[in-house]
Amino acid sequence: RQAEEEAKRRIEAEKRQAEEEARRRIEAEKRQAEEEARRKAEAERQASILRMSDKGIAPELIAEFLGISLEEVQNCISGRKEGQPDGED
Repeated sequence: RQAEEEAKRRIEAEKRQAEEEARRRIEAEKRQAEEEARRKAEAERQASILRMSDKGIAPELIAEFLGISLEEVQNCISGRKEGQPDGED
C-alpha cells in the first residue's frame, strides 16, 4: 500500500515537472519568435527608409509618412553612410 502511494506521488511529481518543462520551452520559443518578428520588422522599416531616401524623398517626409521621428530617419540614413548594415540580411 505504501509503495503504491509512493509510486503515485513520484508519477505526479514527474508529470508536474514535465508540464513545467514544456511550459518553459513553449514560453522560450514564443519569446524567440517575438524577438525575431521585432528584428524583421525593424529591418523592413530601415529598408523602407533607405529605399525612400534613395528615391530622393526628404527625410522629413519619410518620418511623417512612417510616423517616426526625423532623428530615427537621419540615424538610419547616416548609419548606412558610415558603413553600418542597412537592415538587409
